[in-house]
Amino acid sequence: MYTHSDIQKVLRIISQSWIASEPALTELDGHLGDGDLGQSLLKGGEALNEVLDHAGGQSISECLTLCAQAFNRAAPSTMGTLLSFSMMDLANAFKGMDALSDQDVIGIPRRLAQSIERLGKAHPGDKTILDALYPCADAMEASFAAEPSLRKALICGAKAAREGAEKTKGMEARMGRARWMGSRNAEYPDPGCVMLAEVLAALEKAAAPGHIDSLDIMQLTILVPDIEAAVRNVSELFGIEAPNIRHHSGPDKCAFYFRGERCEVGAARLCTFTFGPVGFEFVEVCDSQNNSWKDYLDKYGYGVHNIGFYVNDLSGALGALEAKGAFPIHEAYFPNESYRVVDSEKLIGTRLNIKHRGEENTRMIHP
Repeated sequence: MYTHSDIQKVLRIISQSWIASEPALTELDGHLGDGDLGQSLLKGGEALNEVLDHAGGQSISECLTLCAQAFNRAAPSTMGTLLSFSMMDLANAFKGMDALSDQDVIGIPRRLAQSIERLGKAHPGDKTILDALYPCADAMEASFAAEPSLRKALICGAKAAREGAEKTKGMEARMGRARWMGSRNAEYPDPGCVMLAEVLAALEKAAAPGHIDSLDIMQLTILVPDIEAAVRNVSELFGIEAPNIRHHSGPDKCAFYFRGERCEVGAARLCTFTFGPVGFEFVEVCDSQNNSWKDYLDKYGYGVHNIGFYVNDLSGALGALEAKGAFPIHEAYFPNESYRVVDSEKLIGTRLNIKHRGEENTRMIHP
């Protein structure tokens, strides 16, 4: 799930890409248009940075709205208008949402393409940004349907955008000033497509897999058939007092997702022994709710369900796992913390529980 802070990071990457691409886009647009694309995106990117520098805890919709308004004021060009209004369409689509799912993010390129097509009256084949944006949307959706990895979908989308931009070479423009030039400068790619390819390349680079940056184990979760027996045996073996066994059916203000679908946490009995900084959590599952506990029992039986780690870079840790084919299957969001359980059994023999240390550990609840 992605909150306003995640969206702000993405917008910052996009604005920096626009600013860095100004010279190349100005030169390219000079061959096909009035040469204002680079400067428009430069001013628009600077306006976005100004908004993001002072952004607080606005909702996703509020953040996008402020950015769209600032961009429209700073870059009143054709592309500036198209981008600001499509950004506003996104703000309206996400109104009332505290967090976005992977599926919401996958749908963004198509939403943007449809907004630009509706407002600009252009269509694929007219040598506009749509000739890269629609292929990007198609590729991302197909990739995610085949394998639920946002990072891999982004890689596919970026590749499709680059190929789409390359295919606009030799095309005659049917929109804007470039159409009056006919075939004279047709050998140049569409500047809007090139801009999109550059933005996606920057996002792809930012999403490159990192590594799990912490050896700070917080917890082992062990599924047992009889929690009284397990607790008694640990207490006797280590000569320590047994903690209370607690009944658990999930706090009121929390949200749980299993394989992308909202689920109940399920009734269970839990008890946690503390050994230094590590908690040994014993769980006796008491019902058949469709969740990670039940899924593990059905596949492997009783044993170590997960090893929990605190990490400083949540995206890097999840990216490193996804790069090796391990994906989050269970997400839990509480008022003051969140965690992801990853299907890493093929890598290390059990699942991992990844919890961010610090401000990103406080997540809004997805409705």
